[in-house]
Amino acid sequence: MAFEKNNGKARKIIINADDLGLSPGNNTGIVNALKNGLVSSTSLMACGSAFDHAVTLLKQNQLPGVGVHLVLDEEHPVCLPSQIPSITTADGAFMARGTLLKKLIFSNQIKAEHVYAEFKAQIQKILDAGLSITHLDGHGHVHVYPKIHPIVSELALEFGITRVRVPAERFFYMDPGTFNLKKYINKVIVTSFSLLARKQFLKHNHVMPDDFMGMIFGGNLNRRNLEKVLANMPDARCVEIMAHPGDIDNQREEQYRHWQYHWAEELDALLANSKEDIREKYQYEIVSWAEVGN
Repeated sequence: MAFEKNNGKARKIIINADDLGLSPGNNTGIVNALKNGLVSSTSLMACGSAFDHAVTLLKQNQLPGVGVHLVLDEEHPVCLPSQIPSITTADGAFMARGTLLKKLIFSNQIKAEHVYAEFKAQIQKILDAGLSITHLDGHGHVHVYPKIHPIVSELALEFGITRVRVPAERFFYMDPGTFNLKKYINKVIVTSFSLLARKQFLKHNHVMPDDFMGMIFGGNLNRRNLEKVLANMPDARCVEIMAHPGDIDNQREEQYRHWQYHWAEELDALLANSKEDIREKYQYEIVSWAEVGN
């Protein structure tokens, strides 16, 4: 189910920090923002190199509920590569994102059974770590691609996970001052696929917010851009805002330089105001993914 529309403002917003488990800097920054800032939920990468560190921090801070950030690119799989050859390379890793998406859209080389096995293993790894799962979403929004979203819906039903992200940011929403054609085209593709995926998710009674924000400023949700997002929310009862906060982490900065993300600036923006500040200024209540549908 989705929430009903509301006149004028989003009454509830989720601010979700993606990529928990990517690096120690991501983990410490996200946990800080969960405890002291605007972040209300997070999504954990079972494939992340800092997965164990993330689990330890979550338990130490009594934060047991996370989303599963389903991954099919760049990282190393949970399954043995020999078990899922259509989604891994000769060195045993996932392929680059561009290569993966081209294969998903233009070929039949990606085998559904391999995606199913790997996503199931990722979900199970997080459960085996003693964490509860609030929702499913995807690294690079891969979970809404046409060949992938039926698998995600099936696994949500299998594991009893009721909530799924639908990253359908409004087509017409853009920022002239920071316009990036490549990013806008990616947004149009993801939003189009999300609208198709939403039908599948609703068919199986999955729960989701009405709307989504965060793609236009993906990786660059600094103070100024966060203010722009909050001032231009869609007319919906509940909206998810995607964020990528993190502490400074030199190894991550080098390894993922091609993403051109600004983790520390996002963390600064998310720590600059309290949830009470946002409620007073914008009349938005910040809630967690676990509260969606309750």
